[in-house]
Amino acid sequence: MYTGLLDHMESRDDSEGIKAGKAVILPSSFMGSPRNMQQLYQAAMAIVTKYGKPDLFLTMTTNPKWKEITENLFPGQTASDRPDLVARVFNMKVNELLKNIKKDNIFEIIDKYVSAEIADKETNPRLYETVLKNMIHGPCGNLNQHSSCMENGKCIKEFPKKFTNDTIATRKATMCTKEDKAIRLC
Repeated sequence: MYTGLLDHMESRDDSEGIKAGKAVILPSSFMGSPRNMQQLYQAAMAIVTKYGKPDLFLTMTTNPKWKEITENLFPGQTASDRPDLVARVFNMKVNELLKNIKKDNIFEIIDKYVSAEIADKETNPRLYETVLKNMIHGPCGNLNQHSSCMENGKCIKEFPKKFTNDTIATRKATMCTKEDKAIRLC
């Protein structure tokens, strides 16, 4: 089954003197292996071929500091010690998100769920610290002049963004403010 790969390894052993040790070939059933990823990609492409492109594509990750996880750990345990708990909480959050999308029509009230502002440090210090700790971009600008996004003293991704009352998602990769000024997404 894997003769081509074995031949290649033996050839490198003969020509370059590379002793690879014991050959271990991860099958596609080994989660996260390159073969597994390729198989999953091919399955996804088969679904797209049969049913068409999806209308919505979401990705979601687990935060091991979610209170539903941390409150259910024994003293000295970490989230990585309880994959069952992490998976259960993640599944609950995915189901909640799907309910919000399918039944509650969240895209009609996007600002209730999507916010791009930093809370006031004085009135809500806990939220302020959480946002700063888990930000995807930043801090940059005056807070961090050595950030990788900084060129000539300015953020190349145009952060910080201006505050707006409404978020309007368009088909193009822009977000429009109430005054209809486009803001580049980063």
